[in-house]
Amino acid sequence: MTPRTLALTLALLTPLGAAHATDIYSFEGIGAVSMGMGGTGIAHDIGGSAMIVNPATLTARPESYLDAGIKVAAPTGLEATQTATGEKARGKDTFPFQSYYVPQGGVVWRKDGVAVGAGVYAQGGFGTDYGHHSFLSRIPSGVNTGLRQGSEAMFLRAPLAVAWDATPALTVAGAVDFVRAGMGVRLLQGADQLGTLVAQGRLTGAGALLPTAAPIIGAGGGIQLDIFDPSIVRSGLEGNGVSGRLGATWKVRPDTTVGAFYQFRTALEDLTGDGRVVVVSPTGAQLAAAAKYTLRDFQLPAEFGFGITHSPIPELTLAFDYRRAQWSQVMKNFNVRVDVPGLGTVWETLPQHYKDINILAVGAAYKATEALTLRAGFRWAGRAAPEQDYLAIVPVTIRNHLGVGAGYAFSEAVRVDAAYSHGFQACVNNGTPPNGSAVNPGRFCNGTDIVALNLTARF
Repeated sequence: MTPRTLALTLALLTPLGAAHATDIYSFEGIGAVSMGMGGTGIAHDIGGSAMIVNPATLTARPESYLDAGIKVAAPTGLEATQTATGEKARGKDTFPFQSYYVPQGGVVWRKDGVAVGAGVYAQGGFGTDYGHHSFLSRIPSGVNTGLRQGSEAMFLRAPLAVAWDATPALTVAGAVDFVRAGMGVRLLQGADQLGTLVAQGRLTGAGALLPTAAPIIGAGGGIQLDIFDPSIVRSGLEGNGVSGRLGATWKVRPDTTVGAFYQFRTALEDLTGDGRVVVVSPTGAQLAAAAKYTLRDFQLPAEFGFGITHSPIPELTLAFDYRRAQWSQVMKNFNVRVDVPGLGTVWETLPQHYKDINILAVGAAYKATEALTLRAGFRWAGRAAPEQDYLAIVPVTIRNHLGVGAGYAFSEAVRVDAAYSHGFQACVNNGTPPNGSAVNPGRFCNGTDIVALNLTARF
């Protein structure tokens, strides 16, 4: 695949909007089979999606096949409440008509004990849209700015994976990923938040930008960071990089398999893009300027985990996965650089202080007939972001998911798998600057509904 072809493929597979984070910035399952079984997949066959989970399971199927799918996601439980007044701001996305559509797929070639796979898959992302007129658009003076608040992000991986049956029981594998990260942000920061950033040494500048903006903002104004691209194939901030993973499975006995993987942290370049800065006075007067944005040192974390699959009877498969995501190594701050031509540069550091999290998943699949398979599962994840570091436009609250699914084989060559996953609404409170606002303290909730559909064709 040439770089030009790869770039075109990535553009075609970029979603119409953003998808929604579950395990922080990752989906709770990759593909319909995994999602229907609670996001498990370290030790059992989940199709081509295994390339970005545990590529060692790619040899589970003896034939070569094409795997294509789509996810439809919506943050149906997205809600913010101003805790002092009781005002509510609800997300603008509804399921399924204003959802986000995420196509993905790949191909797996089989020969003897070797499997080689390539594809493009969405690892995850997040998205919010609170509109123009909620309390999140209000500055400390009480004026509603009419500025839209929201976010979108998508993290794509294009893996090349190889798996080898070293023995009849042991399979080893590895994958190298091209990673593309895209992110859009519309974030209003009030004078109380900006003042805290300055006092903590987290907001500095060079040139006339800060000295010019400070007297306009005063004690009741604010500033809007606006980094959005309205097209369906671009994001406000974008960057490319690489990652990869190692995996293995071991068939303990005919009805039991264990698996393990290690995924390396990404090596992404700084994310860059064009946007604007809007300085808002206490009266609501606005002064906008074009700006060049850079999100520095943004990476996705290393992960490792193990899983076990057991079939007590031939028709029933039970699965358990454990994963640990090392967020503390990559998410201490959002480091933003803003360059405004003719006015200078501002550096802003928003604290995050994420912790490493454990993720547990259980799932089951029952072969009801030769053609029909039924699935169900549950997934639990720890909380990474401290409440005081929570940003209203970055919805990383969800911890529990329930998935159900089914697969139907229309022939020996063609089958369809479908899944539905519900992320139970979870909430956090934050009225602590700089990420929260003492003037507009909030309770922030998020829940999701996701449908996945996969078509597999053997050849």
